[in-house]
Order: sequence, then C-alpha cells, then structure tokens
Amino acid sequence: MEDSLQLRTRVNLVLPLEISIQIEKECEKRGINRAQFIKEAIHEKLKNIASNELENEIKNTKDDIREIKQLLLSLLERTQMNNRGST
Repeated sequence: MEDSLQLRTRVNLVLPLEISIQIEKECEKRGINRAQFIKEAIHEKLKNIASNELENEIKNTKDDIREIKQLLLSLLERTQMNNRGST
C-alpha cells in the first residue's frame, strides 16, 4: 500500500554522448534499462551524501567531546591543586 502512495517526478536529462554510451554499456552489462540505472545512480549518490553528512556530524561530535574532555581534565587538575593547597 505504501508503494502506491509514493510521489514520482519525471526528469529529462541532457548528457554528453560519451556518458550516454557509458550508461548504455553499463545497462547492458547489468541487464537493466536506462531509467533503472539512472534511478539507482541517483539513489546511490543521495545515500553517499547522507553518509558523508553523517560522517561530518560524527567527526564534529567527537571533536566536541575531546574539547569537553580537555576542559574537564583541566578543571580536575585545578580542583586537585586547590585541595592540596588548602590541606
């Protein structure tokens, strides 16, 4: 049922002849038509973009965690120094 509710759009592509020939060869190799090949290529590209964005987000989060860790270690050092000085 969910498949029947999917929205679709039609796209016309203008490709250099060289790329069009490459697509045809790849389609013949895989046994699929051009439309299926292009849909798969677009899906793969979007998946890669999402993956790259996720990787960047993870990297930024790791950097933030490292920074917080350094701040906490610095605070711990100061606390320990203050405790030593007051005893």
